[in-house]
Formats: sequence, structure tokens, C-alpha cells
Amino acid sequence: MGLLESAFLKILNMSITGGYVIIAVLFTRLLLKKVPKVFSYALWSVATFRLLCPVSFATPISIFSLNFFDMTKAQSGGGQALTYIPSDIGLQQIPKLTIGIPMANSVISSSLPAATPMASVNPMQIWIFAAAVLWCIGIAAFLIYFLSAYIRVRNRIDGAVLLEKNIYECDKIQSPFVFGFLRPKIYIPFRMEYDGYENILAHEQYHIRRRDHIIKPFSFLLLAVYWFNPLVWVAFLMMCRDMEMSCDEKVLRSMDASGKKDYSMSLLSLASVRRFPAAGPLAFGESGVKARVKNILKFKKPGIWVILAALLLCAGVIIVCASNPDLTGKDTAVNQKTEEELYGLYVFDENLYTTPISSSFTPSKGRLLYYEIAADSLRVIDKEQGTTKEYTAVYEKKAVDENTFVVPFSDMAVPPDISQYKDCYQYAVFSSGDSLEYRLYIMDNEVWLASFSGKDSWLWSLYKIIRSEDSSIVEPN
Repeated sequence: MGLLESAFLKILNMSITGGYVIIAVLFTRLLLKKVPKVFSYALWSVATFRLLCPVSFATPISIFSLNFFDMTKAQSGGGQALTYIPSDIGLQQIPKLTIGIPMANSVISSSLPAATPMASVNPMQIWIFAAAVLWCIGIAAFLIYFLSAYIRVRNRIDGAVLLEKNIYECDKIQSPFVFGFLRPKIYIPFRMEYDGYENILAHEQYHIRRRDHIIKPFSFLLLAVYWFNPLVWVAFLMMCRDMEMSCDEKVLRSMDASGKKDYSMSLLSLASVRRFPAAGPLAFGESGVKARVKNILKFKKPGIWVILAALLLCAGVIIVCASNPDLTGKDTAVNQKTEEELYGLYVFDENLYTTPISSSFTPSKGRLLYYEIAADSLRVIDKEQGTTKEYTAVYEKKAVDENTFVVPFSDMAVPPDISQYKDCYQYAVFSSGDSLEYRLYIMDNEVWLASFSGKDSWLWSLYKIIRSEDSSIVEPN
């Protein structure tokens, strides 16, 4: 797979993780509705981290450790990264992916096109390449818009006159704003006379002190990379709103009721003249004016205990959202099983697969096969036929993923979907002198038995088997 497709798949993987974190941040913002917006603004840092960095540290308290998620397969390549879409998905005979939610994995995977026999290129390869090209076109469109906005603003402030310090007057603008990356300046209209003029300038100065003139363009460029993810759009717009409201609240701390009113009227006066598009990468203060005015009028200086509670909540949310789940030493039903616990008598329960080219017997609930698993053998008992076959047991537990599981299946077959299972193992091999071999699989708490035509040959059948309490059939009639 080429560099373009590989880069696109990495972005998709980070997009899924980032999307979950954005949802968590949006929910947390609701809990922080009555506390200073600087805390909501700070929370967006963890979403930015997830969209920028493909790897992270692991903790037992990660948000992805919730029962709602299952990151076992996403971490199969290593715990530092969450990989939902494998890099070789375009080459897989039956493409499989995970989004970390077991119930949705099989639904999504079943909608992916399978490989076409004898074709030079798999359909998934074509899909991925086309999506990667479209992704690049979207990024290019955003960069063109960014550059054109910069040039448009630059031309508008050409000829601005220094008023004081870093404040410039310009006759081609009608409201103040900050412009510049390395040496930001405040530009205001000539003879700007509003009640609360000083507070408007204080607002813009605080943007500069907090480096918002760098943060917002950078966030816009990040949006350009993830333009296909609607949650990133929501995050950008909410981040800009939190940015503005937190600056407003900084200015409001030293105001009385009259000052709040004057400041609100100033915002409404400035908003009446549209400067730039609301989602523009360079302008401050032009969006969400109604919500900002409401926030200003309701603003009250919070108490120390409110600040401490909000600080602890934000710190906790950042840690759990920034970390991956810690699967080291995790006790699962399979890991806890011992060979002795598998020993016993089983009965056929369900036919999961029979090769299309096989004319062999397929059992049903009307005609049962029994399987006695012991320390050194497997006995296959057909009670109706009165026959018993014995196979030598070799116990060796091996992890099985979706790619290795489908290898022995016929090209004409549709293998069972195992993406819904957390723990998949081949636990034992049973063989004899003839050409038939059995393999025991453990899928979470389910026991599967596969029969093969010979070692490393085609898989003939796959049955789900369950415990039987009927000890009378241990010896055939």
C-alpha cells in the first residue's frame, strides 16, 4: 500500500479515537455549564492531543476501559496505539475492522466488499485509494481558503497607522481584531468610540497573552486534516465559543453591573457589522454573540470550592481521555481457564460452517455427536451409529485474530464473523493416524471444534459444542 493510503488510514484511526474523546468533552461541558469557561476551553487540549498523536500511555482508568468499549482488537498490535483499521485491510480476502464497539463491528465489516478472485486489485484497495485522493482534495480546498483569507485581511489593513504600543488604526475595517502569528497586533477602526472601548481592547490583549492568535489558526489547520469528521467541526466551533467566552469572563472580573451592560452593548454593536466568515481561521469575536451576551449577563465570580471542583474534574477527564486502556494482566474468561476445566463431555450444539465442496455428514439436533475431551485424547462418539474414534491431544493455546482465523477456509466460503468476540484462541489440536484432524477453539466462553481433512489442509466443518451431563453415552451402545 502506498504512502498516501497509509497516511489516510492513520488519520482515520486517530479520527475514531478523537471522535470518542470529543463526545466525552461535549458531555463534560454540560457539567461545567455554570463554571468559568476557561475550564471548558482547556478540555479541548485532550481532543487535540488525540487528533495529533497516534500513540499514548495506558491506564486502568481510561475512558476506553468502560464496558461499552472493547479495545482488545484495536490494541492487538501494541497497547500504545489504537488501530481500528489495519494497514493491510485492502489486501485481506474478507476485510475486517473494529471501531471499538463490539455490536457495531460485525455490521460495519459485513458492508465491506470482499476480495474478487483472480482480480489484480481488491475492491477495498480501490475504495481506500479513492477516499485518500478525496481527502487530499478537501485539505487543498481548506488551505486555499486559509491563504485567501490571510491575503484578504492583509490587503485590508495595508496602510494602518500605529496608535499606541501594538494597537493600529485602519480606515478599511469597522471592528477590532487581532492579526499576526509571530508578532500579533490589534487593529481597530479610526476614531472608534464605543462605551466599554477599553474593555474591548483588554479582551483582544488577553487573546494575545494566551496565544489564541496561534491556537485558532492551528485548530483550523487541524480541521482541514479532519474535514470529513463532523465531530471535529463541532469541536472547532465549540472551542472557538469557549475561547471567546473565557476571554469575556477574564475582562468581566473587574466590572460592576453597569460595566457588564456597556460591554454587552459593545459586543452587539460590533456584531452588527459582519467582518469575516464565522468559522474563519483569523478573526476573533465574530461568532456566537447571542450566547456570549447571555453568558456575560449571568456571569458571577465563582467561589474557591467551585474552582477546585472544576479543576479536579477537568484534570480527571483529560487523564482518562488521553490514555489507552491497560490490558496488561487483564483476567478474562479464557485466561482463567485451565486445561482441566475444559475436560469433560460435550455435545453438538450448532453447525457454524461446512465447506461447500464437502458431502460429509452434517449433524443436527436430531442426530447428535458427542465429544469427550480428556488430558491426552479426544473421543468422538456417534451414539446412533455406535462408533467411537479417538484422537491424541496436544494442548497449546494460541491467540487467533480475524486474519489468521480465515486462512484455512475455502475461497468459496464465508467464514463465521469472530469480530464480536473479545478473546479468541486455538486451544488444542487432536490428531490420529488417519487424514482427519480436530482443533479446539475458545471464543470467549464458547467452545468450537473444527475438523480438517489433514494437517494444514482445508477446514471441512466447524461446530459449536456445549457441555453434556448425560454420562450414559460415554460408551456407545
